[in-house]
Amino acid sequence: MKRRHFSAFAAGAALVLGLPRRATAQGDAPAIAAARDFTTIDPPVPVTAAPGTVDVVEFFSFACPHCFAFETPLQAWLPRKSPAIRLRRSPVPFQRNFRNFQPMWFALEALGLADTLPRAIFDAVHLERQRLDTPAQIAAFVTRHGVDADAFMHAFASPDTAAKVAQADRLFDASGAGSVPTLMVQGRFLTSPWMARGGAKALAVVDALVERVASTGWDVARGGNLRRAARTKTGDNALFPPAAGGSSTERQRFSSLKGFACNAATSPHSPPPRWDWA
Repeated sequence: MKRRHFSAFAAGAALVLGLPRRATAQGDAPAIAAARDFTTIDPPVPVTAAPGTVDVVEFFSFACPHCFAFETPLQAWLPRKSPAIRLRRSPVPFQRNFRNFQPMWFALEALGLADTLPRAIFDAVHLERQRLDTPAQIAAFVTRHGVDADAFMHAFASPDTAAKVAQADRLFDASGAGSVPTLMVQGRFLTSPWMARGGAKALAVVDALVERVASTGWDVARGGNLRRAARTKTGDNALFPPAAGGSSTERQRFSSLKGFACNAATSPHSPPPRWDWA
C-alpha cells in the first residue's frame, strides 16, 4: 500500500473509532518510540472484543508494589482513553495471597465495585500494611467500606467466580507475559511500564498500538523485536530476557530493568520502582 494511501486509511480509522492522531516527524500516524517499548504475541491470543473496539487487558496483582505504583497513571489515563478501548483487568496466578486476591477481584466485579474499591485495596496492602490474607479478613475489609459481607462472600465463593479465575489463569499463560503490571492489546501486543520506562509512557504505547490495530484492519502488525517469555529448566520465565550472546547493551538493559516488575518466578517482595511512574 502506498504511503499516502496508508496514511489516509489510518486517519479514517482514527476518526471512526474516536482515536487521537499522533503526529510524527513525517506527519504520519501511529508512532512508537522504539521497538523495545512493546512486543508481538505469536501466536496471538483470541479476543472477544466487539467490532470496532480494541481489547486491552491489564495483568496485575494487588500484592505487587509495581501494580500499586502503576495505579496512579492508569487512573489518570482512564477518563481520556479512546471510547473504542475495552479495558479488562485480570488478576494473575502468582504473588503473595493470589488465591484470595483473584476471587476478590471477580467478586468486586460481580457487585459493581471494580471501579471504586481497587485504590482502597492497594492502599490497605501497601500503605496501611493491612492483612488481607484470608476470606474473613477480606470480608471485614469490604464491610468497613460499606459492602454487605454476605453478598460479597457469596460472590467470592461462587462457581462463576471460580470459572473466571481459571479463565484468567489461562489468559495469562497464553499471553506469554511473565510479570506484572503488563498490558496486552487486542491479544497481539504486550507492553509494560518497565519496557516503556514509565507508567504513563506505557499507556501512551497502548494508545499507539490501538491506532496501529485500527489502521491495519485489526490484523497483526509488525513491530517489537523483544521475545516472548521462555521458561527455563529452573522455571524462570522472566519477561523477554536477552538471547544468549546478545549485545552488551541489551544484556545491561535487561539486568537493570528486570527488578522493576513483579516476576512470576521471583520473590513477591520486590523493591519499589526506581523511576518516575507518572
